[in-house]
Amino acid sequence: MIKTEKAIGGKTGGGTKVEADIRGLKVVFDKPEESGGENLGPTPGEMMLAALGACQAMTVASLAAKMRIDLKQFWIEVEGDYDEDGLAGKNGAKQGEVEMRYVMHFETDAPKEKMEKIAMMAQKYCHVGATLENGVPLVFGGVVME
Repeated sequence: MIKTEKAIGGKTGGGTKVEADIRGLKVVFDKPEESGGENLGPTPGEMMLAALGACQAMTVASLAAKMRIDLKQFWIEVEGDYDEDGLAGKNGAKQGEVEMRYVMHFETDAPKEKMEKIAMMAQKYCHVGATLENGVPLVFGGVVME
């Protein structure tokens, strides 16, 4: 069954700050000061990395609970590389992330082999990771004049 998720990204006023509305929750995006922003929030690219890490973390937590594994603490480091020339439209460089990497850190009494199995399952079942790996068509819906 297909389910639709929705977010509204809106820009008002000056500067590079953008506020998104997701299910009534406000999320602020901005550029760092060295890129002309005010550093009021993460960039959309940073939020994409965080979304991948959060999705995998939620999946790991669910799988660990089902397998009765006590996770004392865990976190996922996610990083991505992009070509600055791509952002600027220079030299035919690719736009967007060119590679994303992640490492899962666990503090638990469970054996490493079991945690590696959970990590591989999380990679398979994480919605955000699957979307990034498989790609998704972006469909422009037009312009609405208010």
